[in-house]
Amino acid sequence: MSRRKLTIVARRTSNGPLVVAVSLATATAAACGADVVVSEPVPGGSPGTTTMVTGGNNQGGGFVSAGGSAAAPAGGSTCNSPDLEYTFTVTVPPEGVPATAGEICNVTMGPVESNNAARVTLLIDPQNPQLAAGQVAIEPTLLPDVVGLPTIEVVSSPYPELMQMVVQNVAATSSGFAFDASWPSPLPSQPDENAMMILRTTFELMCPPNKTPQVQAHTHVNLCGSGDSLNWVSSGDECTICGIIAEMAPSPIVPDRAADDIGLGKVIRLRLVIVGKIGDSFVLWAEHDGGANLEYEWVASAGEVMAIGPDLVLWTPPPGDHVLQVAVMNDDAAAVASYSSLPLRDAGLVA
Repeated sequence: MSRRKLTIVARRTSNGPLVVAVSLATATAAACGADVVVSEPVPGGSPGTTTMVTGGNNQGGGFVSAGGSAAAPAGGSTCNSPDLEYTFTVTVPPEGVPATAGEICNVTMGPVESNNAARVTLLIDPQNPQLAAGQVAIEPTLLPDVVGLPTIEVVSSPYPELMQMVVQNVAATSSGFAFDASWPSPLPSQPDENAMMILRTTFELMCPPNKTPQVQAHTHVNLCGSGDSLNWVSSGDECTICGIIAEMAPSPIVPDRAADDIGLGKVIRLRLVIVGKIGDSFVLWAEHDGGANLEYEWVASAGEVMAIGPDLVLWTPPPGDHVLQVAVMNDDAAAVASYSSLPLRDAGLVA
């Protein structure tokens, strides 16, 4: 399977790091090295600072220039500046193919973020909502090589009391790990869409010859229901926060219009992944399992969006909270994912 090499050229300036140019090229598996390669800094744009992997056809139409800097083809000088430049070369899977968990061992920089590597679920205690039994499901292909016990922590939540989650009694199970969770303060009895947490699971993986890279996976968990029927729902499952109540409805009640015959034939799993962040700019990848040749529509609430490839963009938002959305679609399926420039909504909320 052909891989893709994304090259990002960044310059260190007096005002902070700046993206100079990005380029996307394909390469055969034999040409692929580590997932991330960082060049040594050289004075502005010396030949070699933007060298691409050989053996592939350029899919990005040459370098995409950012910040008003001149761009040059692969292997040439990108600009003439005394500032130092770095080149980051990142391996990206083919369009429409999710990254595989086994590729974690090839990453040379860490920690490795792979949200498919682990997923957290919580089962609330019906007698005491401030207690819950937790499970960490590890990707089966990774589980035999996990070293030691993971750490589970809350990294973000609109509710301060949810940030106080205490994790104890972490133990191995056949599918991953179990743990006990508790909160010192009462949970919201009438939760809304803000009653959620982003949980981060961190563990070490044994990789040949003798490496133990650190892996991090994020799970969004919503508090759903109300009163005595509260429950925790993890990202990927359905969460009903409120329902429609028919009161004093006329009789007879007219049934909803029947579904049409055109329904979508398949489901696309889609998420926006940060490939890199340099200064105020984000390189984002639309990771999905819908295959190639789908249509993409990128929309940002503010800032400039520059296309690197169909599923890769460079987004430079202004200061503040701004959102980038992508829609992926064909005749059989469609999906939408969002990314916020503030950390809370990085992975999207539970639907």
